[in-house]
Parts: sequence; structure tokens; C-alpha cells
Amino acid sequence: MLYVKEGGVLIKLDDWEQVYSRPNFIKDLDLKDKKLKALIGYYKNEPPRKCGISNCHRTHNKGAIVITEDNCEASIGHICGSKKFEEKFETLIKQLEKEVDAEIYKEAVASRKSRIFDYWNQAAALTVGADGILKLAEKISQLKDPLVVGRFASMELMNMAANQRTKVTMPVWVEKSKSELTEEEIKSGEKKYKLEDSVIGQIKNTEVLLSSNDMKKLYHEEIEHVLTALQDLDLEKAKLKQINNIGRRVAVIDARIARANTLKALAIDFLTHKNLYPLYEKMHPMDTVSRKDLELYEAFINAL
Repeated sequence: MLYVKEGGVLIKLDDWEQVYSRPNFIKDLDLKDKKLKALIGYYKNEPPRKCGISNCHRTHNKGAIVITEDNCEASIGHICGSKKFEEKFETLIKQLEKEVDAEIYKEAVASRKSRIFDYWNQAAALTVGADGILKLAEKISQLKDPLVVGRFASMELMNMAANQRTKVTMPVWVEKSKSELTEEEIKSGEKKYKLEDSVIGQIKNTEVLLSSNDMKKLYHEEIEHVLTALQDLDLEKAKLKQINNIGRRVAVIDARIARANTLKALAIDFLTHKNLYPLYEKMHPMDTVSRKDLELYEAFINAL
């Protein structure tokens, strides 16, 4: 992004030639004996630009367009500006950054506000039907509740999610290989066995159980509430602080909706009888799992 102040108003420029063609702009400026008058422009997240100081010319990712007391203009990297003009430069660039951020947020609010009905349609599409995101979130909440699916299933699924495990295993007795036998076991001539974890299935998309992927919170706080605030905002009357607060959130509304759609798709595949059945298969022969826990989990997956 590249902004230049004209008559005290920030203007977004699309082309650096608009800066280079300014009558007082110097691409190779010797700052010896120069004093800083003001900052009239700011750039960031642009392709790295060569510093306009004659003894530098290194590329910088962000910086300012400065004007000296003798009205020379140049592009100077943030680090170079701080070294040369010290605290005055730092104070001015921080203020300019705030002004630029305000313009960015105002632009974000205005552009998203013009598409508010499209955003509401996207939000509605997330929630509609049996596989709506809020209904899926409720089912996932139930899977975390020992009173709904039993203590073992709830804890096991949360443990799988936390450790990014998808494989469901259970201990089975397998015959020891010759290399594993002790001398005494070899002498006995009898087959010897050991317990070994065997993979009996896989539960995919367990990450939807993580609190960081809470779909209900994502929808209500990052989508619905943001769109409501955006719809109710009067740009002509709103204070700068209010615009900035909403602007920060609406600037990422597209990413939030995309994330919600991704989590929704993962949850749909996760919440199927076929996907969750391997855990029931593991639980069924276990003496440490109560019949009540088994029945609760079975009832839950059978209802999917």
C-alpha cells in the first residue's frame, strides 16, 4: 500500500511513478545538513523499495515519503529515517501509520457495507438445513459431554483431537517372534504371546473438537455480530474509534466465512456413524467401560 498526503488528506496511490514524478522528489538525496520538516507519505507491504538516501539505497519493506525543511522530497526506509531524524521521525511515522490504518479500515467498512446483503446470504447459507453450522456445533458440544456420550468416549475423542491422532487402536494378544523370546521361553517349547496395540479403524477430522475450532463462537462472534455492527454503522456519523474497531473485524470477514465453511465441511464428514463407529468397536469389549457409557455412545452415533 502507498499513501500520499495532499492538502492534509491521505490519497491511496496505485503507482510509484505518481511519487517519482512529483516536482520536488529526489531519488538520490544526500541528507547531510538536511532537517526533517514533515512526512507526506507512507508505504508498507509493497515490493521492497530502494531507500532514497544517497549513502544507503538498500531495499526496505516499509517507510515514508519525507519532506525536508528546504522542501526536498524522498522515499526513506523506516529504519534509516529513525537513525537519521531520530525521535521526530518516529513520532511522525507512528501518527501517519494511525492515519493510514484509519483510511484502510474506513475503506474496508465502506466496501463491505455495500455488499452487506451478500454477506448476510453467505451467513444464512452456513446455518440452513440439517447440516447447518450451529446444529453441527451442538452435536460436537454433545460429544464433549460425558452425560450425553459417556465418560470414556468423551475423554478419548478429546484426547485424540488434542494429540492429532486419527487411528483407533485396541490391545490384542499376538504371538511373540523368535527374536523376542527369552532363553527360558525358548526352552519351554510353548508359544508365547504379548499385548500389542492393533489399529482397528480411523476417525478423521477430530480437530473439529478443539476449542480453537468452536464453530458456534466463530459464527456468532466473528460473523453474525460483525455483520450486525456493520449494517447498523452510519459512516457519516460514526467516530474514528468506532470505524477502526469495526474495520479491523470486517477486513477479515471473508476469511472468517471461508474458515466457517471449511470447518462445516470437516464437521459433516466427522459426524457420521461410519466415522465414529471404530471407537464403539474399541469400547465394546473393554471391562473398564461401563455398559451405561457404551449405551450412551451407541445411541448417539446411531442417531446421526
